[in-house]
Amino acid sequence: MVRVEILLSKMKKILFILSIFLVFSCKEDDVITPAPVITGVEVGSQNSKIGYAGSDLHLEAQILAEGTIAKVEVSIHKESGQGWEFKKDFSEGLAGTKNGEVHTHIDIPADAALGEYHVHISVTDQQGKTTSAESELELKSDPTLPVVDEFELEVEGNELHVNAHIDAPGKVAKIELEVHGPSAKDFVWNGADEVGKDHLHFHKHVSLSGFTKGHYHVHFIVTDQAGKVREVEGEFNY
Repeated sequence: MVRVEILLSKMKKILFILSIFLVFSCKEDDVITPAPVITGVEVGSQNSKIGYAGSDLHLEAQILAEGTIAKVEVSIHKESGQGWEFKKDFSEGLAGTKNGEVHTHIDIPADAALGEYHVHISVTDQQGKTTSAESELELKSDPTLPVVDEFELEVEGNELHVNAHIDAPGKVAKIELEVHGPSAKDFVWNGADEVGKDHLHFHKHVSLSGFTKGHYHVHFIVTDQAGKVREVEGEFNY
């Protein structure tokens, strides 16, 4: 009889411990995180939602995923009929994090069909929740846009050497260099060496004095006298 009571007591303790474990397990399983959030979507230069055949398309978006990012995809397709299609996985560098940024320039083929397109940005978290953001995009043709070729960045000591060949049928109004990273600074050239030129070999030395060592991202922007813009990107380590 005593053994039975001891056995029952032990069983009660085991059941009690098991019930506590199950309660906490259920609480952990019941934790619900919201679906990912996509904000700050920009399509085209200055969010114009316009792209040009034979040029590149600026695309940017901010991502927040409390459930941790698993996958990020961007796709572009024509609204109706046959046309240019684009699809790419941008998960690298974002997967496993709770927030991040998609920031890229997508090459548009010179023979891409012009017209109305849709841009889709899709984010899936590690709990399987997916959020999508959409934007309109119009592809146009404009042979008068500034063209930037042979864009190069080279660090020598405390200087960044910037090289580019610029063709601007509408004549250059200004040239900008935006540097982002551990430090940030913008540079503008709109003097006699640049303004009014339709062909220009651009070569400048930018001082990095005071910049924190690290990896940097650069936007090189040419604006002509009609307000048309061509933007290219680059990277460097300092």
